[in-house]
Amino acid sequence: MNATAKSEYSTQDISQSPGVYVFRDQFKQVIYIGKAKSLRQRLSSYFQPSRLKTADAKLRSLINSIAWFETFTVKTESEALLLESRFIKQYAPKYNI
Repeated sequence: MNATAKSEYSTQDISQSPGVYVFRDQFKQVIYIGKAKSLRQRLSSYFQPSRLKTADAKLRSLINSIAWFETFTVKTESEALLLESRFIKQYAPKYNI
């Protein structure tokens, strides 16, 4: 697991492996959980400035609420799916509903 402040995001610091990412707000509450075939590619899609311009209102709200994120690398996409499901049940984040 790696925890990083959104302001410290750097593409090079993110693994290209499959895994799960957890977004947290300024109070460190879990607000969204997702899985990815490539964590680096998926997270970069959230943190590109152009993404805010093309995103719908819900996605814009999510992106603006992210203060911290954590990544959990796994060996396969199947493991990522299982871990994502477990985390969603555990935390019930508002943007996953």
